[in-house]
Amino acid sequence: MDTHLEPFPQMPKKACINKDFVHMSDFVQVNQNSIDTLEVPCSVKESPAVTPEVSRVISLQPRISEDDFRSKLVKDIAFIKIYVTKMNQRLDFIEEKLSLSSNKENVEVQLQVFKADVLPISSTADLDELELKLREVPNYKQEMINYFAKIGGYKVNEIVKLILRKLMSNYVASLFSWQGKKQKKAFCCLGVAEVIINAVRSNRTTADATEKEIIDSIKNWLRHAPTRENNSKNSGQI
Repeated sequence: MDTHLEPFPQMPKKACINKDFVHMSDFVQVNQNSIDTLEVPCSVKESPAVTPEVSRVISLQPRISEDDFRSKLVKDIAFIKIYVTKMNQRLDFIEEKLSLSSNKENVEVQLQVFKADVLPISSTADLDELELKLREVPNYKQEMINYFAKIGGYKVNEIVKLILRKLMSNYVASLFSWQGKKQKKAFCCLGVAEVIINAVRSNRTTADATEKEIIDSIKNWLRHAPTRENNSKNSGQI
């Protein structure tokens, strides 16, 4: 992209006259209907603002012709058109700069939003990293809620199971209970707990689900996580 901007054109200098004289353009009347009907008054006496002293001074000035006036007017209009064109070019340049800056910021945000390929969580280190993103990265939590809201299901217990199976492995789940009793970690303190509750309520079929219903389903799934983990090891299944 060319970052060079041409300078604005300079306004043509006005004709300089002695300070004791009055510029003839003050007495030129332009017909409102058409530029082709420009007329120059035959006598400055037609203007009520002209005093005898001013009239005497003007009479010493050469009379401006209609052709000269037209020529000057055409030049001024041409200058205005060039000036407007330059102004539009500068505005386009500024808009392009702002657009590039905005796109760069959007790309940086897109690199941070939730991606489903990080699931299921298979270690406490991965879970800690996920929790950090939920707290620090803008829109990450909402993106995650939107993702799990589309997981399907018709009943609270069914939807909670589908979400948790997708969210974390049985090994990680076996380290938690809802309130952290029996030497386990508290699941209720995690950001993913809030994600699950909001995702269940985002499903149209369970929009009116109470928090207790959802939490009870989470508790039940966590309670049986150690058994599922042992069974998967014994059977050689993941």
